[in-house]
Amino acid sequence: MKKILFILAIFLLLPLALAQTVDESIDNLVTHAEQYELGNLNYMELIAYNGVVRENINQELGVVHKEDGPSSLTLEAVESYFGTPTEYTRHAWNAKENKEAYLDEPVPNFRKILFDGKRIQITLNAWPHVYSKDGEQVLAYSINTETMFKRENTFNYKEAVNELQALARSYNV
Repeated sequence: MKKILFILAIFLLLPLALAQTVDESIDNLVTHAEQYELGNLNYMELIAYNGVVRENINQELGVVHKEDGPSSLTLEAVESYFGTPTEYTRHAWNAKENKEAYLDEPVPNFRKILFDGKRIQITLNAWPHVYSKDGEQVLAYSINTETMFKRENTFNYKEAVNELQALARSYNV
């Protein structure tokens, strides 16, 4: 019964979310992430909404290709939203061949932190991929959201240094 209600809720939320602008969708995603951290949403509900936001952003920025791989956006569309690239790479994903492609020139990657909470961090990424059009390799970008769990650092550095020093002293006897 819960599964049916969950699926029904997604189908009811989908049209509302798709009608929003990119910034409104991201604001709502942040609200959902905050609700997850408070325990009011489960992980599956959060991930389902992440997918809705990704599709909304793709539509809002103008998908140019979606036949044999992820939704594709032009570099100009991605730069208009993300601004300055976070890094450069010579690798891109080729979904049709299901392998990485090597590029002659470095191309930009984009990453934007949308939510940085105590338990999770959500980023919006734009990664390069390639597809063939009229026998020519075309560079495009796919946008996705990534949810990463944070781990509490419980390693006691001071204790580890003391143990190493004790071991070093025992070998210098």
